[in-house]
Amino acid sequence: MNGIQDRRGNVFLASLAIVAILAIISVAYLSRNVVEHRLTSKSYSSAAALALAEAGIDLGSWEVNHAGTGWSGWSGASNYKTKSVTSFQAYDGSAIGDFDVTVTGIDTDTITITSTAYVPNKTSPEAQRTVEVKLASSNYLFKYGVFSKEDISWTGNVGTDSYNSANGSYGGSNINTNGDIGSNGDVSLGGSVDVSGTATYGAGDSISGADRASGGGSEAASDWDVPEVPPADIDAAENNNNNNNIV
Repeated sequence: MNGIQDRRGNVFLASLAIVAILAIISVAYLSRNVVEHRLTSKSYSSAAALALAEAGIDLGSWEVNHAGTGWSGWSGASNYKTKSVTSFQAYDGSAIGDFDVTVTGIDTDTITITSTAYVPNKTSPEAQRTVEVKLASSNYLFKYGVFSKEDISWTGNVGTDSYNSANGSYGGSNINTNGDIGSNGDVSLGGSVDVSGTATYGAGDSISGADRASGGGSEAASDWDVPEVPPADIDAAENNNNNNNIV
């Protein structure tokens, strides 16, 4: 009888040992799953925050390139704007997080856009990411409505302005002040000249009648390297159009 009880006791102890081993393995496995879940959640939140911050950069860039919209929904002054977006939603309607966008240097050649995103929200963020970009204005001739390699001298009833075709036909409220003119030399504006924009004159040169330009006069940092334009062959046009007075 004692032998049977001893064997039962051994089996019981062995069972306890197996249960203990299984429990240790289970706890370790569960702990690992918890850690992996937390890492996955943090990784998702960090990636979502980065994507959300980049969305804020896109929003600021769009506003910079479409300034005619008047920065609707933004606050700030003429040289900087800010906007906060809360509970930004995914395609399925679920909230991803919040982000703040700041645009500075609007009235300069280098604009800085900073976007900070918070997931799942700004109050209790699990992840926070900030993205900053700088937009440098392209230095190109086509930003001018009129450009001259030499002097500009205007008198009489001459004027420039601009309009945005996306907002409809030219006229009325769709007349803007981007009719800039530029020159590698002097600029002289007189008479009834009306430039709705800035008159830029060559480096080291001068301007007269700057009050005829709504944006005033501005000296270029350096002269443009303007390529030579080959002369046009107008013989065919003269003959085909019978414009004998063309010289």
